[in-house]
Amino acid sequence: MSGRPVSGLQRQVLKFYRDALRVARSKPSEQRTSLEAHIRAELDKNRGVKKTDFRTIEYLLRQANKQLDLFRLSQTESVGYKFSNVPTE
Repeated sequence: MSGRPVSGLQRQVLKFYRDALRVARSKPSEQRTSLEAHIRAELDKNRGVKKTDFRTIEYLLRQANKQLDLFRLSQTESVGYKFSNVPTE
C-alpha cells in the first residue's frame, strides 16, 4: 500500500473519523443516520483548513474528541454542536 506519506495530524484526523463512524454505528438506526451525517458535515465544513495551520487543526481535533466522548455514552440520543470558536492567527 504505497501512497503519499501521511502526517501525524492527518493520522489523528483519520483515526477520529473512523472512531466517530464506529460510535455512530453502535447507536440505534434512527440516531445513526443523523449522527453519521453530522460527522461528515463537520469534517466537510473544516476541510478547507490549511494543512499547515496546526493550531487550528489541533484545536478542532480536541473539540471533536470531546464530543466523541459524549457520543460514546449510551444515553446520548442526538447531536447539536458546532465548532464556533476556532482560534485565528
